[in-house]
Amino acid sequence: MAQQPVPQQEDQVRDSVRSFLTVWLLDGSVEKALEFFGESSTRNPALLGGSCSSFIPSEERGSAKARRSGLKRFLLDFAGSDRRTNLAQVLDAEALPPLIDQLGERVVNDAESDLFAVARMTREELPSEENSAENGGLGEQLPEHFYATFVPIDGGIVYFLWVPEASEWKIRHAEVDCL
Repeated sequence: MAQQPVPQQEDQVRDSVRSFLTVWLLDGSVEKALEFFGESSTRNPALLGGSCSSFIPSEERGSAKARRSGLKRFLLDFAGSDRRTNLAQVLDAEALPPLIDQLGERVVNDAESDLFAVARMTREELPSEENSAENGGLGEQLPEHFYATFVPIDGGIVYFLWVPEASEWKIRHAEVDCL
């Protein structure tokens, strides 16, 4: 992806996030939601590797097939079976203000209106456990600058790391952070 002015990137990422959440949480289309994940996501051994995530068994973390299968289970788990017509019915707006305060000036969208936060981040801002060798050295897999999106859902925060891939913004990493 050619280097674009940051505000244009931010708009593209926000629009990609909104499309992804609509396809995933409102339309319930897991197959279409999977298309928002870049090829690099299944090569990411840290994918869904957090302590409150059991979508990929630890003994299978080395397998791209197991990561893709776990990713599909993750999307199915949160997709829900009831039909909803807008993101406000799914996302927990009350969980956003403390998150926005914590992220500070890194937030680049109107998170309260969008119901999710988009933050411009650097590898150095990743938690140390995300950069550990046991967790696949996620920081080494990311460009210096990337976007993180924080989505308050089902009593927790799901976050996604977005990177440019094949002239689009794609998800490289996903994680569930239990509250």
